[in-house]
Amino acid sequence: MPGGTGGGGGGGRIALYATTFNFTTATISVNGGQSNVDSQGYRADNGYAGTMYFYDQANSRAILQHEGSMEAIAVADPKGGSFQATMTNGTTTIESVNTSWLTLNTDVNVPSGKTFTGASTTINNASTTIAGTLTADALGFRYAYGTGAGGSSGGGGHGGAGGKAGGGAAYGSASLPITIGSGGSSANGGCCGAPGGHGSGLVKILSTNKITVSGTISSNGQNGTGGNGDGGGGAGGTVFLVGGTIAGTGSITANGGAGGGSGGGGGGGRI
Repeated sequence: MPGGTGGGGGGGRIALYATTFNFTTATISVNGGQSNVDSQGYRADNGYAGTMYFYDQANSRAILQHEGSMEAIAVADPKGGSFQATMTNGTTTIESVNTSWLTLNTDVNVPSGKTFTGASTTINNASTTIAGTLTADALGFRYAYGTGAGGSSGGGGHGGAGGKAGGGAAYGSASLPITIGSGGSSANGGCCGAPGGHGSGLVKILSTNKITVSGTISSNGQNGTGGNGDGGGGAGGTVFLVGGTIAGTGSITANGGAGGGSGGGGGGGRI
């Protein structure tokens, strides 16, 4: 519970062990606490998410692992640690998910109209179907931070360099990408002042059979602050898919965020 401008409390820990997981739209949450905004508009830090762990005793393996958020990586909602889904017959059908670092070792279905949000999501299974939205948008390095952080209103770098003279450098692998996007610079080139955009996170799917995308998979950087802000855009993150077959009519994007005012745009990510 928030109070004054104190920081929110960190989320707790949930561990489930069973021979059969048969949830119908179960809701499991380890959210961190929300902080308040004072009369001058300043907000203390939210609490960071806790951990979730589901272990399949029949097959001696973890089927879900959720790591708590870490302060070094900023997310738009660092308290995010909620999982709402149906789990039956080895398939997880998403209702609503907002997590930080999540690994799922089941078949996954994201229906049309449903959203799966994660800063770093890894899915290992036989088949994955994305008819709704699977996104890591703006859930990478915070503005002004990261391997390719922008400086002096420059955009963050990742797959491509950030825009403007202070744009961050490119980094990471084109063929085996696992890195996240860096943040754009604030207007004064540091961590303070009108902010740049956050970089984007990681979506990684390894399916032995088929990955079908008729909806959206995105890892796009956040736009920088406009007006007098001139914040640089955040860099796009990573989408890494490996499947026996990859098919569908949907969209897969890892775009850099736009610069605010005269700030530089964020570099594109890696797919």
